[in-house]
Amino acid sequence: MDPKRWFHPNLTTDNAKKLLLTKEDGSFLSYLSQSSGCFIIAVRRGNDVVPLRITSDGDQFSLHKGNSFSTLWELLQFYMENPGLLKQTNRDTLELKHPVYCQGGVKERWFHGNISGQEAERLLMMKGSTGSYLMRSSVSSPGDMVLLIRKDNCVTNVKIYNKGPVYDVGGGLQFSCLSNLIDHYKRNPMAEMNGEVIELKEPLFATKVLPYHMRERVDDMSCVASKGSPTGFAEEFDHLHSYQCKVLHSRKEGTKPANQSKNRYPNIIPFDYNRIVLKTFHRSSSDYINASYISGQVPGSEKKYIATQGCLESTVNDFWNMLYEEDVSIIIMATNESEHDNDRCACYWPKIAQTKTYGKIRVQAMSVDKSQVYVLREFYLLRENSSPKYVSQYHFTSWPDKAGMPDNPDDILTLLQEVGQHYKFIKDSKADVGPIVVHCNNGIGRTESLIAIDIIIDVLKSRGMEHEIDIMETVLHLRNQRFGMVQTEAQYRFIYLAILAYIQGKQTELISLD
Repeated sequence: MDPKRWFHPNLTTDNAKKLLLTKEDGSFLSYLSQSSGCFIIAVRRGNDVVPLRITSDGDQFSLHKGNSFSTLWELLQFYMENPGLLKQTNRDTLELKHPVYCQGGVKERWFHGNISGQEAERLLMMKGSTGSYLMRSSVSSPGDMVLLIRKDNCVTNVKIYNKGPVYDVGGGLQFSCLSNLIDHYKRNPMAEMNGEVIELKEPLFATKVLPYHMRERVDDMSCVASKGSPTGFAEEFDHLHSYQCKVLHSRKEGTKPANQSKNRYPNIIPFDYNRIVLKTFHRSSSDYINASYISGQVPGSEKKYIATQGCLESTVNDFWNMLYEEDVSIIIMATNESEHDNDRCACYWPKIAQTKTYGKIRVQAMSVDKSQVYVLREFYLLRENSSPKYVSQYHFTSWPDKAGMPDNPDDILTLLQEVGQHYKFIKDSKADVGPIVVHCNNGIGRTESLIAIDIIIDVLKSRGMEHEIDIMETVLHLRNQRFGMVQTEAQYRFIYLAILAYIQGKQTELISLD
């Protein structure tokens, strides 16, 4: 959970009580009392709301002269993790069970929420330039903000004070909202104590977003600030290209003369450090196949992927070798054999009830089932002196090539849900599960979009709907494992739309359960 979302900067005592009485027992939040200037923890207990005053000397926060903490967030976390220690003045125990998150707050994309000062400065130095700026929440003073502006090789921090309904920079002009404050100082540069002028030029946009803000983020990124200016999706996608230039992994193996004919496209080649290395191959061939190991981002998750191109007629044997050697049980195929009269993928599988031999692998087509979303083919693999294996191919047929996207994100979510259930069944029945193979025609566009969506859904399942997700960082994570992943702006936008559809589906489920 994100502790800084517990703080409601503009909540009154009466409204805090009204809000908590709509929640379950043990729900809590924090706010700043306008009458006393003290921070308050308000907790629902039975049919009442108990306010607890937090004392602060400016450096430390404490409750009832108990343990002291350097931040309000640490205090709340401590009492949440130690429920028997929080008591009322009459010695009755209070439990902090369910944080009530602030649904409002700052939604501008230059606002980076609760990141630390160190992380904010790192982002500006890594991704920004002179005049780049962002805003974050103050850790030491809940409700206040910090504006950070890059100046050549350093970063200036400006404290912004929240004084009830207005904001200022420590005196002088006051503003009804942070957007007005930013707009003013973009037109009227600030001056430091030494007289040096600080200019706000370009915002460094946040890419993290809380799931219940995803609808607003998508709407915001779909708009343009002025005629002819790019959308937020275009801006983020352009940034991806600039960051990609910093990825300097070698790609020598795929450019060797002996391996060039195995690449569907001469410029789409796996990195050497994480390429799939075939263990068995013909003497006249090599251990090369145009395929890359891809890891997810969920801590503790064992799910891994292999991203690869659509088979060429000359690489079908290598493809089945790879499946067998990597213990693959699931293939997701996101292309058709031909599109727009162009070859996109060789038919690498036998027809139903047929058996074919590919190199040293015998493959029998056991069944074919068609749904509204995909074709499911089941195969039985056998290699001499080795155990037989089963492979399922989920062939998604309605994702157009080039700039096209599926008509409905729900179709992709249905496909990934079915694949996820199948993966869980395999995982529950055997100790070790091989990677999921995903391919389209080139192994970087539709392939990586599918993997990105699946990874982010796993993040949401693992960490819950109260934690931030970062689609841009996920795509960068993938591009560090295979060059050029997520090929078009339309595909990048579709990832957002698919995740939004997933979140809205989960919210609908929760409402129906209530």
